[in-house]
Amino acid sequence: MVHFFAYVVVTAFITLTAAQLECPGGFSLFESYCYFIGKAGYDFYESRDECDKRHSDLVTISSTEEREFLKSLLKDDAAKGVWIRADRVGRDRPIPLRLGLNKGLSPDVKCETLSKRRDWEREKKDCDVSNGMKFVCKTRSFARTCTRRTCFTLLPGRYYQSIGQMTCEDLGGSLASIRSKRESKVVKEYLDQVSRLENPTYQQRPDKNNRYKLLTTLP
Repeated sequence: MVHFFAYVVVTAFITLTAAQLECPGGFSLFESYCYFIGKAGYDFYESRDECDKRHSDLVTISSTEEREFLKSLLKDDAAKGVWIRADRVGRDRPIPLRLGLNKGLSPDVKCETLSKRRDWEREKKDCDVSNGMKFVCKTRSFARTCTRRTCFTLLPGRYYQSIGQMTCEDLGGSLASIRSKRESKVVKEYLDQVSRLENPTYQQRPDKNNRYKLLTTLP
């Protein structure tokens, strides 16, 4: 059986006093989300794939503040537009009047981009999904907290066990193993702080019988 859950990553010999939000390399933090500006020259599907490689999605814009933040990141050389994703629209749902960027649709239907000529306002227009443009990826930030010798990072999202292990290793850590009451207390308080994640879970490293423990609460 395959489980989906969030992971705690363990790294060593870093001392922080409280949980703080961080982003993957190359991403910029705004509130509780991280943003990546991709290079120009990608069509819509390539842009979406590039975001997938970074464990993120094409950005959806939910507030004026978020739009202003993105405006500050975008450069003048993105004058052709920037690929984004319409609000609350499934990535492969055929809703051409709202998005027009889904598989099986005609290339010249209505689509949504960020337009520099309109001061980076969202713009719906006739466009070709094969146009090469910049793109913006968005993902949740992750939080980190530390004891004297060990740091714990909770990664929001859903991962297969094998992908979760590789993700932890990419960050220079491993799947968490709680070895003391102090660590248990620190991680419990940490999970309580990350209130934006509902029912967070974490995966311990296998025991001597190579069995994984999927925990929804700390012992």
